[in-house]
Amino acid sequence: MRIMIANLFYTLSLILPLAFFPKSSEIFEFNKIILVYIFTVLITSAWIINIILSKKIIFRRTILDIPLLLFLGSQIISTILSIDQRTSLLGYYSRFNGGLLSSICYAVLYWAFVSNIGKKQSLKAIRYILISASLVAVFGILEHFGGSISCVIVSGKFNDDCWVQDVKTRVFASLGQPNWLAAFLASLAPLTWYFSLQEKLTKKRIIWITLTILLFACVIFTKSRSGLLGLGIAYIIFWIFNFKKNLKVFIIISSLLFFAIALFGTPFTPSLIELAEKKSTNQSTNQINNSSEGGTESGEIRKIVWKGAINIWKAYPLFGTGVETFGYSYWQFRPIEHNNTSEWDYLYNKAHNEYLNFLANSGAVGLGTYMILIGTIIFILRKNKSLLSGFVSILVTNFFGFSVVNISLLTFLFPAFAIAIRSNQKNKFTKTKNLSGEQKISIAVAGFLAGISLFLISRYWYADFLYQKSNQDYQSGLYEDSVKNIQDAINLSPNEAIFHNQMAKILTGITLALNEKDSTDAAKLVPYAINESDIALALSPRNMNIRESRMNILSQLYPFNSQYLDLEIQLAKDTILLSPTDPKIELILGKALANSGRIQESIEAINKALELKHDYKEAQKALEVVENIKTK
Repeated sequence: MRIMIANLFYTLSLILPLAFFPKSSEIFEFNKIILVYIFTVLITSAWIINIILSKKIIFRRTILDIPLLLFLGSQIISTILSIDQRTSLLGYYSRFNGGLLSSICYAVLYWAFVSNIGKKQSLKAIRYILISASLVAVFGILEHFGGSISCVIVSGKFNDDCWVQDVKTRVFASLGQPNWLAAFLASLAPLTWYFSLQEKLTKKRIIWITLTILLFACVIFTKSRSGLLGLGIAYIIFWIFNFKKNLKVFIIISSLLFFAIALFGTPFTPSLIELAEKKSTNQSTNQINNSSEGGTESGEIRKIVWKGAINIWKAYPLFGTGVETFGYSYWQFRPIEHNNTSEWDYLYNKAHNEYLNFLANSGAVGLGTYMILIGTIIFILRKNKSLLSGFVSILVTNFFGFSVVNISLLTFLFPAFAIAIRSNQKNKFTKTKNLSGEQKISIAVAGFLAGISLFLISRYWYADFLYQKSNQDYQSGLYEDSVKNIQDAINLSPNEAIFHNQMAKILTGITLALNEKDSTDAAKLVPYAINESDIALALSPRNMNIRESRMNILSQLYPFNSQYLDLEIQLAKDTILLSPTDPKIELILGKALANSGRIQESIEAINKALELKHDYKEAQKALEVVENIKTK
């Protein structure tokens, strides 16, 4: 069974970074977290069966056990006290990683690895990850030159037209976002340096050096400042301790890296091509540093979001608002200066700083246990400079962002690798000829539980597939298919608030379209739309997307029932208490009050929206309309 466990870890290491599926609601992270769930079940089941066959407990005690249990304990308490327990359990829908269930999976995978994998298998697992990383890097480099493998899968064409994003400028390969790709490759680069030093044969050393350049070039093409910073710090840590071991290799790798920097440029430096074109230093720097045309600099936005995260912690100091609930709680503590940025109406479901994210979501206890966990991992890695360098790179990139599935898995596997590599464990494989009746029953029970778990995971995945298909059908005008698919998704996952919200929006759209032909038939659908909206809000009352969607639905359907207008007004007032600096809600309230004939109150609400955001053009237009009504 240990051979099977090792093979499962190899397979997970190889396919996870490459995994994506274009027909799910979130193409990359959702499918990666599903794979983590599946492999956790398979590996755990194989581990349990091995224990049954061996007739002894197979569990290796390590220094990380207590910190890991403390961390999981903080996450469990935070989930129990959460403002949205389902989100805390499974993660924010569209992000998925970081929920309690994912943390439990990573912890179980760590324990399974150190308890069942020896030095030889650990080094092999690392090589599988590096193989996957090399394929991901090739994927990203091809994107930079206009050919996306994902577009071949999505549209059958080897170009980059299938993406709205400018993938040539900032590649993301199979990771889904440039910063996530850079963080992943930067954390693994020190391992290629390590193997470059270890190889004695020139041909093999050339392969590892080539892989080093491949990963670095792809990181450059992401134009991720945090990724390059993390890689730079990893470079310093690794070579301070290793450059004397083989000065020649150090010089070769360093020269190639600096050549790549000079050739392609970075977010901090111009390229040789730019210099050759005689662009001024100021002009090139401005072009490189601006993350979006005419937009607020990302660093300035991060400072505002971080301020909001600290405000959340002050209100919920011990255990936060709940694991992964930042997307709900931030609105209540969102600094008013956020309205002066180019992303004033964006929904921030992460603090864009892993540590502040834990502070807001899990409070001082959550962050404290997380820091103890990190400190213990650093202690474990202190003698393995390649793994330590890669782990420090993760800490750096997480300071400016947040962990995604691949990074979270590496966070727990790096210490597992270090412990297994230092292990004297021979991994003798148990051969059992005759099984007792108790063993057979125990194995059957383990297999049954694994089957149930895999069934529930597949049902969760398929519900999302139907949800996305319903979206596509609705946009294509296939209303009957759209309703059927979202209803099937609800049947599979009845507690998913966004599914009910989607059904409400679809029924509202059909009602409005049908009303132009037959108002009687249209009116019959209205109660169903409202009922689905009621369920969505009840399931996730702090979800601002659902609240805004409900207000929009009530606004569209109030001609069928005037009471809906009163419900919209009350919901808007309640939402303002949960999102006091959002001008959109004040505008929604103002329009609803105008529709109900309460003109003076409407003017006051719209003026409040303009106080929150002075250049809010939609509010300015609405105010003119309402004032004209008042004058007449």
